Amino acid sequence: MTHRVLLSAVLALAGASCATSALPPLETRPEPIQLASCRVPKSTTSVFCGKYVVFENRAAGAGRRITLDIVVLPATGPKPAADPVFVLVGGPGLSAATLVTGDSDWFTGRSRSERDIVFVDQRGTGRSGRLQCSFGQGSAMQNSFNELFPVDRVRACREMAAQPADVRFYTTPIAMDDLDDIRAALGYRRINLALERGTRARQRDRTGSAYGCA
Repeated sequence: MTHRVLLSAVLALAGASCATSALPPLETRPEPIQLASCRVPKSTTSVFCGKYVVFENRAAGAGRRITLDIVVLPATGPKPAADPVFVLVGGPGLSAATLVTGDSDWFTGRSRSERDIVFVDQRGTGRSGRLQCSFGQGSAMQNSFNELFPVDRVRACREMAAQPADVRFYTTPIAMDDLDDIRAALGYRRINLALERGTRARQRDRTGSAYGCA
């Protein structure tokens, strides 16, 4: 799993697909992520887990830090492709690395026989500086007839989340910059994105070329 990378190609394995206009030049890699053998729930085999620390305010490069959880399922085939699959989940607010289990199709599916599968908790989810708000019991039938995100509850949630965090820095573009850092720190030069449950992501690399799904 020491392939050299730059985030550009996109493969939507959940039905949607999109492509990138250009592969940006190689950049200086961040410090490599130290992966250790671990097990996820409902799994009898070991995978790899790691963590990556980012600044909440990436532009400032100082202040509060967030530790992002990472789980890597190494490819099982004899000649894995150099470009892994990075899995993003929707929700909103769900966490890919925290929620992955051994009974997931990713463990035994064709994708893993060909490529490493990488799960990353985006900032503000799972064990990665989770910002949690309650909007009622999602399974309650009555909620299907009500407003999904009532404005008063959203405002209250924002005020509560703003106590430990600066909510200005929990946006998709910033989360994609985190993901690109992790991509480089794991040594991949090019990756595929698996977008589950309606996840949408679009970002620009450092050359201005667009990649992602919109």
